This record gives sequence, structure tokens and C-alpha cells, in this order.
Amino acid sequence: MHFSWSQHLELARAVSTAADSDKGTALALMGLGLTLLTRDLEQSVPGKKVFTRSSVSERT
Repeated sequence: MHFSWSQHLELARAVSTAADSDKGTALALMGLGLTLLTRDLEQSVPGKKVFTRSSVSERT
């Protein structure tokens, strides 16, 4: 599934709104949004993974 940039922003706004009343829902939406964004970024660079487990663990 490919989200446009405006759809990613809309999801971010929904997370922000949900955070005011329901932290659990906001956390779940944030995880979903980050997963979708990662996949969209990986699709924008064919043949190359944007994020790998090793690149994330090197930063921590």
C-alpha cells in the first residue's frame, strides 16, 4: 500500500488527536504509521533497504 505524503500527515494528525484522550490508540496508530512510512520510503528507493536491523542497532 502506498500512502501519499498528505495521507501520512493526516495519519499523524489523527495520532495527535487520539493522544489527547486515548494513549493506547495513539501508540497503535503511531506504530502503524511508522510501518507504512518505512515501507513507502523503501519503495521510493528500489533495490535498497532504507532501514535494516543493523542500521537501527548501530544508532543505539
